[in-house]
Amino acid sequence: MTSRAVSGPARPDVEDPQGDRSAPEPRVRPIRRDEWTAETRRALGALADRDPLDNVFATLAQYPDLLRRYSVFGTHILRKSTLSARAREFAILRIGVLNGCEYEFAQHARIGIGIGIDESEIRAVRTGSAAPGWSDEDRLVLQAAEELFCDGIISDETWYALADSYNQEQMMDLTYTIGCYNMISWALNSFRVQPDPTLPMWGKAL
Repeated sequence: MTSRAVSGPARPDVEDPQGDRSAPEPRVRPIRRDEWTAETRRALGALADRDPLDNVFATLAQYPDLLRRYSVFGTHILRKSTLSARAREFAILRIGVLNGCEYEFAQHARIGIGIGIDESEIRAVRTGSAAPGWSDEDRLVLQAAEELFCDGIISDETWYALADSYNQEQMMDLTYTIGCYNMISWALNSFRVQPDPTLPMWGKAL
């Protein structure tokens, strides 16, 4: 299978591919702290102590059962995965770009900078695996995200090139990380989760 070259979001050919995604009103409103119930607090766990609470979590907290169940998987992806933090963040950033999800990109650009990724590298994620200067591992991680987004499968070429240095668990974690944040991009875009006031946005990078 040959994956098509992709540098930015691939969307259907319609008159307004962005639709009204950037409209100022969220479709799912972030829950206010004064609306929290005991169930909300249990679902948020340690996040309940964060003030202000990020809009993404305040939005997901509108459905406590789903947030609680998703959090088990999300914690594995972000905290217990066998991937390096660098590989994880490049995978998340690239799938965020491909989905045109500014919120996801901004959140993980901040995380990426915090673990030592250069701002120039974060901007280069917009171009993806075709950008010059990547290490072999970085390029392959970005390529895996592109192939999953475009084709729904990591190609044999990319899979076996990564498997030269990744074990089976790492290959599985990479696939699940990209899939998880593809889903999260859909949710953030569809719920119209709005930027947090303290979150630097990277709109020109998308």
